[in-house]
Amino acid sequence: MGGVLRGAAWAGLGTAAVAAGALVVVLIVTDPSPSILADDSLLPKPAPKSVALPANTPDQLALVRSCMVGDPLISVPDPSDPRSEAKVTGPGTHVADFRVLATSDRDSRGRTVLLGSRAAYRLCLLDRAGRPSSNDQSLHQAAKVWGVSLADVPDNVICDDTGGGTLDSAKPDAEPGWETHVSGRVPVRGGTRVIFTASDGRSAEAPVTDRFFVLRRTGTGLQGPELGQIGDVTVKLYKDHRVLKQFSTQMSTAVLH
Repeated sequence: MGGVLRGAAWAGLGTAAVAAGALVVVLIVTDPSPSILADDSLLPKPAPKSVALPANTPDQLALVRSCMVGDPLISVPDPSDPRSEAKVTGPGTHVADFRVLATSDRDSRGRTVLLGSRAAYRLCLLDRAGRPSSNDQSLHQAAKVWGVSLADVPDNVICDDTGGGTLDSAKPDAEPGWETHVSGRVPVRGGTRVIFTASDGRSAEAPVTDRFFVLRRTGTGLQGPELGQIGDVTVKLYKDHRVLKQFSTQMSTAVLH
């Protein structure tokens, strides 16, 4: 049995290293104090090129471009100066570097898609017709650096992102709705679905692509369940009807039904 490694849940923008062919840090100074070059040894590095991303079809690459208008904004608090942020450029920070990594099951309100490069990731909300939300179509949307590098494959589930928000609708008179999700990775390839079951019997499942998954829950109203609801959860990775791996962990139970 293993636990869950939590990556960048809600926050965690940016990585950098000042070297040829590496990510570059540019300080964004938020006060009049002189800027100080970040100590790049304290910042996470992108996964090497030897870490392969899932192959994408032309339609999937078109979806990436629909969800990401312009290169994403990736930044991280400067470890040497909490008043400043380090903006990240370089390998893995351009739209062309991103791929569709996983897609949630489709529900009556649409789907949630995990996009990622070797350096960063972001989530994109699609409506029932497959169109990105208005927020996702805004210029230079933020992406988050992987809290656990894609080069690392621990023997447990990694929850990279837990989040959610209000869903927009093309119909002005439509009922408001909310979305919440957990996206992450499983430790072995070959699985097709992952099922999460809480100690009180609530459960949910998500498809697995390569090692990535997006578990999604939606509902009616302006606000979804509290994401801070942490509980004991059993995680089972399946290939068809056979269990490949099982874990016991703690995670947000807001996405379970």
